[in-house]
Amino acid sequence: MKRSYLCALVLAIIAGAASAQEGQTPPAPKINETAIPQGALEGDRNLSLGVAMRWPFLIFDPTDASWNEANVWPGIAFSIGYDQYLVNNLSLGGSVGASFNSSINGRLFFMIPVMGSVGWTFADSLIQVPFKLKAGMVIRQLGTMVHTDLGLEPEAGFYYRVTPTWSLGGDAGVLIIPEFYNDPAQNRTGLSLDLKLGAVYHM
Repeated sequence: MKRSYLCALVLAIIAGAASAQEGQTPPAPKINETAIPQGALEGDRNLSLGVAMRWPFLIFDPTDASWNEANVWPGIAFSIGYDQYLVNNLSLGGSVGASFNSSINGRLFFMIPVMGSVGWTFADSLIQVPFKLKAGMVIRQLGTMVHTDLGLEPEAGFYYRVTPTWSLGGDAGVLIIPEFYNDPAQNRTGLSLDLKLGAVYHM
């Protein structure tokens, strides 16, 4: 009889412990407010700022298919841009910039590229590798001569996300500017090398 009471008491204690364990609410997972999210996702918006070395270094002459030096020293360029991801990795955007160079004769060579862009970005939470194709117009002034031409620039970059809202890195691109004149013999295509240090604000 005593043995039956003892077994019943043990079973009651076990059942009570199991019931108490089921009634406990598991602790809520902690949220890491400093976690860096995955980049280049649909709906992401980025504001980019850049300072670059721009060097107009080559001119192609289609009349004799020759390449000639541009006779312009490397200069400095500034840019601001905006991109929005339509789907994961694919973005549309635009940028505007200005650059200042000096010719070998000491004349100021000034450019304002106004470009739209389409881009594809390989990204995880820390690293972003964007590839862009920019197209638009370029306003140029050499001394007192002003000319507006089409511009095309393929560009590739590498950025590291240092905080949830900022990435730092750089881009390299070649700005291609075909020049068309009333006299076809004067048509030229200029190439400028861009090496940019940039910062991206993830909005």
